[in-house]
Amino acid sequence: MRTLILLIMVLFAPLAIGASTGARFASFGGFRLGIGTLADVRAALGPAKMIESGEAGEYEVRLCYRTKQATVTYLSGEMGGPNHDLLGVSVGATSGPDMINCPQWPAARREPLPYLAGLTLGMSKNAFKRAVGVDVKQDGNISRAFFLSRRDFTQTDLTAMPQDVRNLVASGGSQNYFDVQISVEAYFADDRLTRFEVWKVETQ
Repeated sequence: MRTLILLIMVLFAPLAIGASTGARFASFGGFRLGIGTLADVRAALGPAKMIESGEAGEYEVRLCYRTKQATVTYLSGEMGGPNHDLLGVSVGATSGPDMINCPQWPAARREPLPYLAGLTLGMSKNAFKRAVGVDVKQDGNISRAFFLSRRDFTQTDLTAMPQDVRNLVASGGSQNYFDVQISVEAYFADDRLTRFEVWKVETQ
């Protein structure tokens, strides 16, 4: 995932505390961010090429499918590890040279409409601000909203941790929860939303 996104999330996350967890933006097309991998998405939707770009903090993996109204791209990044955990989703206009790598959404699975928790292609910047409900950082034609929350460790989470980490958690020497960061980005042309992108990252 891009380093810039994570840096901005850390800087602006306090704006979102108490307002919302942003969880309503963390699922699309039957898949939930933070659950499963890009391979799981491909197994459900059919063969598609995983497109890799960037290095280190800029590393990103994309897996895309075309619907009648939009292109849906599922995303992973450096924090997704070697298994490419599902960390992001992007929904935008179906255009551009990369579309040759985006097969059609399978007919056997209902196509998702290009809407998500009040976000819709074609909406204005002001409408985007109202939909996310938190302060928005504006960068030219890109609007960004950030949400920060916590998720307590489950027994499965603890079991997967090294013993020394579990001991620290049990003794109170380390936090017993994940910091959950969700970013929502909106890309505009002539004040009309052409693509929205959501990332969800959990850090200890």
